[in-house]
Amino acid sequence: MKTNPVRRRSAVVSLVALVGLVLSAGFAASPALASPTPLTLTVCNHGCDFRAIAPAIAAAPAGATIQVGPGNFAGGLVIDKNLTLAGQGASRTTISGGGPVVTIGGFLAATEPTVAIRGVTITGGITHASPGRTDEALGGGIFIVPSANWAAGATVTVADSVITGNIATPLATSPNGPPCPDGICPFGQGGGGGIDSWGHLTVTRTTVSGNVAGAGPGLASDSDGGGIYVQQGSLAISASTVTRNRSVALAPDGRFAEGAGIMVDSTGTAGTPALSFSMSSTSVTGNVATLTNTLPSFAGGDQLEMNANAGGVHVGDDVPTTITSSEVVGNSASAVDPDGEPIGVDAGIKIGDSPFTMTGSRVDDNTAITVSATSADVGAAGSALEMDGASTVSNSSISNNVSRSTSASGIAATGGAIAVLNFTNDTAPVTIQGSRIDGNITESFTSSGSAIAQGSGIFNNGLLTLKDDQLTGNVARAIGPNATAQGGAIWNGIELSGPPVELTITGSTITGNSVTGSAGASLAGGGLYTTLPVTITASRIAFNSPDQCSGTTC
Repeated sequence: MKTNPVRRRSAVVSLVALVGLVLSAGFAASPALASPTPLTLTVCNHGCDFRAIAPAIAAAPAGATIQVGPGNFAGGLVIDKNLTLAGQGASRTTISGGGPVVTIGGFLAATEPTVAIRGVTITGGITHASPGRTDEALGGGIFIVPSANWAAGATVTVADSVITGNIATPLATSPNGPPCPDGICPFGQGGGGGIDSWGHLTVTRTTVSGNVAGAGPGLASDSDGGGIYVQQGSLAISASTVTRNRSVALAPDGRFAEGAGIMVDSTGTAGTPALSFSMSSTSVTGNVATLTNTLPSFAGGDQLEMNANAGGVHVGDDVPTTITSSEVVGNSASAVDPDGEPIGVDAGIKIGDSPFTMTGSRVDDNTAITVSATSADVGAAGSALEMDGASTVSNSSISNNVSRSTSASGIAATGGAIAVLNFTNDTAPVTIQGSRIDGNITESFTSSGSAIAQGSGIFNNGLLTLKDDQLTGNVARAIGPNATAQGGAIWNGIELSGPPVELTITGSTITGNSVTGSAGASLAGGGLYTTLPVTITASRIAFNSPDQCSGTTC
């Protein structure tokens, strides 16, 4: 698209001419457009300073605003100065194409800009590589690059916009992993289908939808952050929707599909600013993390790690995290490899060893699916919410989630909706208060092996306090010739992690939960199953099936 040179305006412009300019540009009349300052440039299809955005960025001084009119404008933009890019609304102004559509900052630059994007749709970006790498594709829609020494990059605000239909997937791999059957495992990463950020990112009143990290034909071993992938800096998201994004890792190379909606996990160097993550009044729904392969459990004597996790939100270690008045609903994580040991976990939210607070939120109707040869070496799959560090959950709902594992002839083991784990043997306490944990289903199936289902409401391997909570209608089910179901509401003990492991229950109700199984199954602890002493005060455990409590405390 050709551009017009910058127009020189006379000192006096007649009102009639000014109105004509506004109308011919297709802009809605507004004070900002009626009286442009010297720091405002306009872009539109007819009658503006420019007809394309790229030359407007090149001409704009630092601190300028670029007003973009209605229409579809070419992407492939680079913003490396302080700038505001303002459209006429996401339904009217579209920036499309490129790979990424918008790149913000100078790669490994000493200083990075402050940028605001508002009122636009960013779409159609297809990214197959990142700077200096062909085995890594980052940022289909927006790519906020790292600064010097891989530290946090630009400070960016995205508001009142739509980031949709963008893809980040590599077309090449490199040998960079454990042994695979044919040699060193290939590495290829697709990250941040919608947004890949190494900066300080704020997202508000924005929809991030239908973006993809990874996908076929099977060149991405690692697919991270289908909607948003934050690798350094911080993310604050509010009043937004993150929906129908996908992290996809397929055969022959796929091994990790993580954080389909949002992934926040530091990959920066030591000494760089710590990440932080906050989410408020935001909906994370219908996102899907998918892993499919036929790799074996072991190659060259080493176990092949494979997982799909966090259909909704993935948070790594050392990332202070706050979730308020939000919903993580209807997401899924599925891992299918009938010849190996993949694991599908944490369909809603996975929180690593990070301080975590969640208030007034929902983690409901999420699904974790695993199909494997066995889970003997990886442990139980499942859960909708995992917490590995010090955490507080209050006035929230963790309900109607499904965790399901299937093995034809091996071990199918599944844990419940909430997994409280402790992999560092520290004293990080977890408190769940004033919350509902109900209607969750945990089930394991095998034709000729062993099926194990544990703790459909809560699987506790850490320091957990329940206070004024309701655990109702949770079901642990095991089907197979050698079946075990324990803890319809709660399973407590040392298994995947710990010690230390402690459970305190105060002022809570545990009713109407059950463990079920095929004929001859070992069924115990319809309400509570524990291998360690439990402190129970002013609580009610009743109407569970086939019993109320089984184990050390009972």
